[in-house]
Amino acid sequence: MKKYILPLVVGYVSVAALAGIVVVPLYFNPTTAALHEAFPVAYYAEPLLWAGFTAGLLQTLLQVIIWDKKHQKKRNLVKIIKKIAQTKYDVVICLQRFLSTGLITALSKAPVKIGFTQNPMSRWFTHKTKYSVSNGMHEVERNLQLIQPISDIVIKRPKIYLSQVHYKKVKKYQDQAYLCIAPSSVWFTKMLPKENWVAFLNKNLEIKIYLIGSEQDRGLNDWIISRSNNRSAESLAGHLTLLESAALMGSAKMNYVNDSAPMHLASAIN
Repeated sequence: MKKYILPLVVGYVSVAALAGIVVVPLYFNPTTAALHEAFPVAYYAEPLLWAGFTAGLLQTLLQVIIWDKKHQKKRNLVKIIKKIAQTKYDVVICLQRFLSTGLITALSKAPVKIGFTQNPMSRWFTHKTKYSVSNGMHEVERNLQLIQPISDIVIKRPKIYLSQVHYKKVKKYQDQAYLCIAPSSVWFTKMLPKENWVAFLNKNLEIKIYLIGSEQDRGLNDWIISRSNNRSAESLAGHLTLLESAALMGSAKMNYVNDSAPMHLASAIN
């Protein structure tokens, strides 16, 4: 009999992020990969916030449940809760500390419900672990703690699944050594001041530099290039998809990014 496992996490669709979307944050990806290795014949599903499924990031998942938060947010949440309860998952793993994901977990009717103690609904979980930022753990390691009740923990890197199509698309940009930088971020508070990127370009005049990002980042990238003395810098904002950007980053001498999606992409392609 196959297990039904629900690694529960909310992802985001963003108009300002790399290639226009950020799906489930990549630091959750190793948890699903470890589960897939432990239970290779299990069925998996994972709710997302809004639409924006990218198969290259979530290849180990069989199904994606869409939560539309823009229209009738609460009613759609109730529908998801009912759907998950009716599916009768064997295990529900709540990877976040949000009330919404806690509600889904608590009302899932799964015999095994796992999550962090800081979740408002954790009293209804069967297994809990403390979420701590003071113990030096990486977010990946904290999340992997949650699968200890059902499997031996395996430390895994974030992983993305690139095809030859992605590599072929960026090959024309790889005829010389290069750096990649991603100046933008969904969160303004995480962005390095644009003047600092100008200074960075001016200090690296001897190597090709690609500025990556979504179509919405084109203006920022052009501003940075126009105010620098670096004539080899080139903006690819809007020209590459998320996975094509990852393929380009994979062969870069170095990637310079904010604490945002491109950081997790760089980690995934090592």
